[in-house]
Amino acid sequence: MKFSLSLLAALFSVSVFGFVSDWNGYTLSPDYGALKTPAGKYAGGCSVIPAKKRDLVKIEVKDGKLVIDTRKFFGTDPKEEITVRLPVSGMIPDKRARLTAEVSAVPNAQFEMYFEGRDVPKGKDVHYWRSRICLASAEPQKFVFEQNLPATLKNVSLRLTFRKPGVYTIGACEFTPVVAEEKIDGVTERIANGGAERGLYGIAYSDIKFLGSHKDGKHYDYRGVGFSGTLKVESDLSTAHSGKRSFKVTAPANSINQLYLFPVPVKRNQPVSFSAWLKADKPTSLYMTLFPCNGVIYSKPITIGTEWKKFTLNIPAYGKPVDGVRIVGSPGSGYGDQYGLVFPRFDVPANSTVWIDDLSCRQSLNTEFRDDSAVWISGILNKNSTTYYTDEPVVANLNFESAGKAEKTSLGWCVKNVFGQVIASAPEKTLNLPAKESISVKLPETVRGWMTLYVTAKTGDRIDEHVLPFGVIERPRPMVRRFGINVSSARDHNINVSIELMKQFRLGSARIWDFDGAGFESVPLFHKAGIYSLYCLNNVLRGKEAFFLPKDYSKWTAYLTEKIRSVKGMVDTYEILNEPNIWSGRTANPDPANLVVVDADSVARCINVTADVIRKEDPNATIAGPDSCGTVVPWIETVISKPGVAERLDIISEHPYRQLPELPDYGEDMQSLQKMAKRFKPDFRFFSTEAGRVFPQAYPDNRIFPEAVVNTARDIRNEIVG
Repeated sequence: MKFSLSLLAALFSVSVFGFVSDWNGYTLSPDYGALKTPAGKYAGGCSVIPAKKRDLVKIEVKDGKLVIDTRKFFGTDPKEEITVRLPVSGMIPDKRARLTAEVSAVPNAQFEMYFEGRDVPKGKDVHYWRSRICLASAEPQKFVFEQNLPATLKNVSLRLTFRKPGVYTIGACEFTPVVAEEKIDGVTERIANGGAERGLYGIAYSDIKFLGSHKDGKHYDYRGVGFSGTLKVESDLSTAHSGKRSFKVTAPANSINQLYLFPVPVKRNQPVSFSAWLKADKPTSLYMTLFPCNGVIYSKPITIGTEWKKFTLNIPAYGKPVDGVRIVGSPGSGYGDQYGLVFPRFDVPANSTVWIDDLSCRQSLNTEFRDDSAVWISGILNKNSTTYYTDEPVVANLNFESAGKAEKTSLGWCVKNVFGQVIASAPEKTLNLPAKESISVKLPETVRGWMTLYVTAKTGDRIDEHVLPFGVIERPRPMVRRFGINVSSARDHNINVSIELMKQFRLGSARIWDFDGAGFESVPLFHKAGIYSLYCLNNVLRGKEAFFLPKDYSKWTAYLTEKIRSVKGMVDTYEILNEPNIWSGRTANPDPANLVVVDADSVARCINVTADVIRKEDPNATIAGPDSCGTVVPWIETVISKPGVAERLDIISEHPYRQLPELPDYGEDMQSLQKMAKRFKPDFRFFSTEAGRVFPQAYPDNRIFPEAVVNTARDIRNEIVG
């Protein structure tokens, strides 16, 4: 994605494009480099890479469209491309903008659509680009791409890049400098059970039984600090700011101390506020936070006393700095922001007891708690795992309590599948309050997957609801080794719990990460369970040196020799490095005398050195690599063509991250990869060892979240194709 900044500056110096509906009268220079309007004004241009093949491309204006014929142009070089750039006018930094392009292609072909320009963060001139992959067909389609532009952006263009043979026809193109923001709902309460009257519904916290190591029961964080305890959270009937109950949170010594609420929606540049009433057994300092994902957070320090007091975390424009509030990462544009959700959270210090009540979160400022409930519904499913087998009834044990003057209510329930279809339901029945009720549901034998039980209490015009998600699977059968999961360090969770879950879901393979040797601690457990163990030697070095390779491998080979001997015969496959094709350029080389920058040659040397140790110490283990980020056939080919690499590798591993399974088409990529690899060795095997999307750990009010359904379907398709 490299392009001369000086050339970009020249391209954007005369920006005229805002809308093109008819290309008639537009002209191109003989080399296609300059495009002019009917009035003779500069309007952008086309670039052909490599320029020496320009004569094999035909670009013309025909019937009011810009037609690009690339059928004779593309060969085997992945760097070949044809790009159209249309500089825009009226760009407004720090706003959400939209690009629209009408494109068709014969035959069907993918292309890339970009916002591209110059950004000057902290005074440094850098190449700015954001892209999406599109699939064009013979029928013209309008492709739309929206993006939040940086506040420091100087200029931008619409860029269309073509890398496949075909005839592309570009019709109307448009730039909208400010996309009207969808009107947000600043009134609706986003926190479920903010009054703490429905038991522990809406609350989540870590359980040391799951996060504690199988060796000593402690959870170790990224710093290597061990934690042996976790929060104790109770529904307290003896203390409340309002109503009858509050959440009582006790943090013992050396505990994992984050208390989470169900996630709430946020929108970039729009307000959000989070408030709560708190008190403690003694003056205590804690953090009130909004947490979208690891490495990103808004965090406000507060000091609470022994009397109830309200505290508010106000964010006037989500994603922007706030006085008195610590920001980590980039809220609003981080990897975890794709769902538009954040988790309200409290970080409670060890050796303290805190009471929390009347929590509120709204997409407005200075939110106030208000309980409009007529009936408080609480209760849980009869299985803590919330996973049921097809022959088991789903049972919910529920409590119904008047939130005011209601003496009766009408109970109703239904079960919906992931698509929102009703699978089971029952007629409404009248309850005298308070009431205890047990609902038992026997689902059809054919039902599988993610389900949700919706329980309602109708009181006059008011409907209160309690939402309980669960899953339905078949009873365990032999595990399937084709499918597996990546497993983190044996020091940050209980490997035995992971193994039981894998057995339950029939996942027969584990990709075990090294993490300073901690992965080797879990190998015997996976081996004993009959799970295929693929051990990822993700990095040779650590810390600031992690994305470089050493000139001297003596320490690495000594480390490997010791570790491999400790698990000889237990690891099925060793995978050498993790996504080294994207290591280069992250940071400057901190020690050029002893470190080398990662490229195909240094990766090849690492594979050869590492493979030789593996072959010597555990000759029955197979060896995988080079483990690219993306199914990058040219890069993989470059590495395995280096002396000794193809002979040492048994398996070619890669990570098929992509926008959609069909963009680019994973099946086509795999065919290309297999065809290429056969030239070096006819019996290569192929492993996809990492892919997928980020998913929140919970969803608002336990409800099915459409984006999660779509992403799950895409991940499953990717697995099936691979």
